[in-house]
Amino acid sequence: MRTKTAMYLAGATVTALVAMTTTPNTAAAAPAFCTGTTVTVGNGTFEPGSFLVDLTTGASTGNCVQASDKIFGGFSVGGAITGGGSAGWLFTAGTGPADVTIGFQGLIGSNSTGFLNYSVAVDPATSNGALISELEKDFTLNSLGAGSTATLTGTVTPAPSSFISGDLNNAFQCTRTATTSTCPQFGIFTPTVDHLTVNQTIKTGPNTTVTGLTDTIFQTVPEPASLALLGSALVSLGLFYRRRQRSV
Repeated sequence: MRTKTAMYLAGATVTALVAMTTTPNTAAAAPAFCTGTTVTVGNGTFEPGSFLVDLTTGASTGNCVQASDKIFGGFSVGGAITGGGSAGWLFTAGTGPADVTIGFQGLIGSNSTGFLNYSVAVDPATSNGALISELEKDFTLNSLGAGSTATLTGTVTPAPSSFISGDLNNAFQCTRTATTSTCPQFGIFTPTVDHLTVNQTIKTGPNTTVTGLTDTIFQTVPEPASLALLGSALVSLGLFYRRRQRSV
C-alpha cells in the first residue's frame, strides 16, 4: 500500500497557520518521547511549532501528534529553524493505517543553516500490522536570483537498507538549485520497522529561501493473499504430519 500523503516546515519567521480542531488522544500507545500532551489530528491539520518545541530553547515540549496510525514527537530545532512556523499532516482519510506526510512550514533565509529532529512510531493499536517500509525526504526552494541553492543532509535511525540516490549507511543528502535537483530522496527499510528518528540539517546559499521540509512515511501492510498461502502451507504440513503419524 503506497498512497502519497503530505507535510510542511517549522521555520523561523512565518506566523503559524490556523490549526484545525484537534482532540486529546487518550487511547493511543505512548512512545517514550511522548511525555506531554498527545493530540489526534485529521487529514490536512496544522499544529503551531510552539506546541512541539520550546520557542526559547528549541527543545521538545514532550507533546505528540497522532496522525492516522503514526505518532510523531521528540521534536527539536536549532540554528535558523526556531519553531516559529507550523507542522501539518496529510494522509488518506478514513480509519486504519495510511502513508503519512509531515510538512514543516516556515522561512529559512539566505546563507543560513537550520536543524530539525523528530521521531515517529507506529501505533500497534491502529496499524493492523503495517510497518514503515520507506521514507521520502524533500524540501521547497525559492530562488531569488543567481547562485540560488540549498542542501538537505542528515541521518535516519534505524538505518535504511539503502537510499535510492546511492548514499551510504543511514545518511542522506540532496541539493536543489534554481534549475537542478537531486531531491527527493528515498530510504528503503528491509526489513520494515516500527519507528524512526530523523535528524536533518538544511543549509541555504545566496539568493535562496527554503519554505518547507517535507517527509513522507510509507508503509507495508501484510498481504491477505500471502497470509492465506501461509495458512494453507501450515495446514498442509499438519495433514502431512498426521498421516505420517498414522503410518508409523
